[in-house]
Amino acid sequence: MTMGGVPFYLNQLKKSYSIDQNIDHLFFNSEGVLFYEFDEVFSSLHPVTLEDVVIVFYAIILLCIYRVLI
Repeated sequence: MTMGGVPFYLNQLKKSYSIDQNIDHLFFNSEGVLFYEFDEVFSSLHPVTLEDVVIVFYAIILLCIYRVLI
């Protein structure tokens, strides 16, 4: 995380894609960089609550929107 973090994830967005397409590609495509991210990042949290999932998902969506608007 210290070597990549948010800039790494923002660089994964494609300007030619809509927000919906970016989210679909990054989260729901098995080749997307965020497809397995939840399991990798939060595997140490026990138990993971639905609130944790919603907060992370919401933050990433906001970053996607911010990136598209810039």
